[in-house]
Amino acid sequence: MDSDDRTVLLFLGFFPLLNAWADFASVGLTRWRMRIGVQGNLVVNAVIDGVAAIAILVALALAIVATMHLVRDGEGGPLFDPASLLVDLRAQPDNYW
Repeated sequence: MDSDDRTVLLFLGFFPLLNAWADFASVGLTRWRMRIGVQGNLVVNAVIDGVAAIAILVALALAIVATMHLVRDGEGGPLFDPASLLVDLRAQPDNYW
């Protein structure tokens, strides 16, 4: 599996699955808080929903970083090497895109 195949697998395979779980949790939590908010204090429920959204975002970021470091290809090598990406960006700063 070459580098391009690994990148496609990571960005079109693993990351959308992680994002789907975060979206599901975020939408479900927001709907639940809105249902409760109609009966109670709207401001408190909005603040709780905002804090929970930040927590879900942090959990998603940690899950993405963990996926990048823990998922291996069939040969035991990393699926995506962020260290080499950062070295390449430092060596060629005008080639960010």
